[in-house]
Amino acid sequence: MSRDPDLPETVAQLVTPQGLRVLSNLRKLGASASRWNHEELVAFRVVKCAASWHKRFLPPLRYNHKRSCPICLPESSKSQKVDLDMIAHLRESFPRLRTASESSLCDLPAGRFLLALAKLIRSDVRDPMREYPAREGAGDKPADPGFVPSTTIPFPESSSPAGASPSEYCGSHASVTLDDDQNESRARKPELLVAELAKELFYLSLYLVLKQSHPEEEFCFRPESHSSTALIALQAFDGADDGGLCKKSLESGSWIVVHPSLMVGECKPASQALFYDNRTERYFPVLTIKAFAQVVGEAVATWKQYNDTELFPAGLYSYVCNGTFIRFFHFDFGSHYAEYLNATTANEQLDVVRNHPEETCIRVSSTKWLDLENNQDVLLSICHILTRLRVEEGEASDLSEEEADRQLVATPERMDVSSGSDDFDV
Repeated sequence: MSRDPDLPETVAQLVTPQGLRVLSNLRKLGASASRWNHEELVAFRVVKCAASWHKRFLPPLRYNHKRSCPICLPESSKSQKVDLDMIAHLRESFPRLRTASESSLCDLPAGRFLLALAKLIRSDVRDPMREYPAREGAGDKPADPGFVPSTTIPFPESSSPAGASPSEYCGSHASVTLDDDQNESRARKPELLVAELAKELFYLSLYLVLKQSHPEEEFCFRPESHSSTALIALQAFDGADDGGLCKKSLESGSWIVVHPSLMVGECKPASQALFYDNRTERYFPVLTIKAFAQVVGEAVATWKQYNDTELFPAGLYSYVCNGTFIRFFHFDFGSHYAEYLNATTANEQLDVVRNHPEETCIRVSSTKWLDLENNQDVLLSICHILTRLRVEEGEASDLSEEEADRQLVATPERMDVSSGSDDFDV
């Protein structure tokens, strides 16, 4: 059972008791993406792809990954070369991140990433002098089964994924509720550490795992925020990301950005609310409606600003980092979506929607939360990043997703880091 927002899955579900809600019905059409909420999701016609939600690998990238991943299928990859020694290192269990010295972490092949991960984990250390009530007897039970504040979960020592993962908490553990001052401090400090962890994950993927050999083109991580301004029904609104994946080109002796947003990033401090999944016995962040709406708003602003440049012919990719977790999204914009955004009056917007109900929506796909304390999830995250690059370079399947799925079913399953089950939602 997931703890995601209750999103419409069909166009029909976008109709409210008051009828169709369009852009001109918004109380503040020009609100920045950081202020978006449920109202904007309805007016901007956001639909969840139920069949492509909470998957271990992002469905729009899945077939390319199954066919050409240099990590999972090194003999099948033609366009990308990777450092096999680094891959072997990442397949090994991570060191004990709570107690290992920073110098010992830095000495490891993936030292910068592991150090960033360790700093984020250690930023939430509890006061050893406090007495913590047992989990079973701590206060009133939450109204929603499985829902717990993140400030009441234990933090055991990091361990090998071969045993219990650092995020697999089961049984009876000590717990504590932090006061408001501690919560504020906790939220303020880790947000910078989360951004640092995201940066190091992309550095690891692009500069240590992938062997980039083109002398005049390079895929890079963009650590700085990129602001986009979109004109919606003659109203401007802004969206600013927290970094992202970009492409650079060497022209006239200088490196210039030719694609700023191959992936758009959003970094959040460790969620103040976690969900406990009984089947996996693991905690996962709760994706709030406000956090999701902000990600959608930034995607809309970016897509609309660059829509005339054809930078996003197959939709826009995004990721969200929440504490030590990462999650990938894909936004597919309907063929008449730009026409809908450009319509200036409520009547014009209603006409476009009624004439093209299926093509005036954003359809969103999503992975599950991947835990960067787990080395298999780290490799899976790197697989997503490298697959996005291959798709950008034109190494895309000529088959439809349905045809690709039929071929995969007919092909003997090969062992790879994405072979986990999608039978349950987490």
